[in-house]
Amino acid sequence: MTLRFDESQLRLELTAAPPSVRLAFAVACAERLFGGYQTFNQHAGKGDVPLVRDTLNKLWTIASLSGAYPDIDDTIVRLEFLLPAEEGDEWTSDFAVAENAIASLIFAAYVAKTGDTNSAMLSARRAYETADYLATLTTNAKSFTAELEASLLASPQVQKELESQQYDIALLAQSTIEDTISQSVEVVRSRAMSF
Repeated sequence: MTLRFDESQLRLELTAAPPSVRLAFAVACAERLFGGYQTFNQHAGKGDVPLVRDTLNKLWTIASLSGAYPDIDDTIVRLEFLLPAEEGDEWTSDFAVAENAIASLIFAAYVAKTGDTNSAMLSARRAYETADYLATLTTNAKSFTAELEASLLASPQVQKELESQQYDIALLAQSTIEDTISQSVEVVRSRAMSF
């Protein structure tokens, strides 16, 4: 069965989940994009890999321990400056992936700040859109058709991302006590880092 990005269902699941689950889910989406951000940094010589890695690590800690991130507003501003500008001839697929990686991380930071369901969902959407974009690069399509859309949705990249999102939200949502949440966050983190 081909999985789909079901925004309505995901929103329901995230709304029913506690803030730490929403945060862990959003950070997992951003984490899966980190490798693409590193590639962008290596190819373009732009960005701030240490800031992105440090932010991911802090958000994972907060998700696991339900802590606070005292300088979250400053970090969000610093991350916003990392969004690649769509200017000039240098725009490549690496830039698109980096943009989604940083946007996903910014949304995860907003979840840490406010617990916002919509930000968690938007982090997931950026991860899905990245997988879809990368699948598009493997085609020679000149125009977007229903057949192409179905093919992209069924692609290994897109299905792997959607499977990860479904697994993460299911595992995290089952976790109700603090010890279990911490263990589930660690499982999700490990899976996302090996993506």
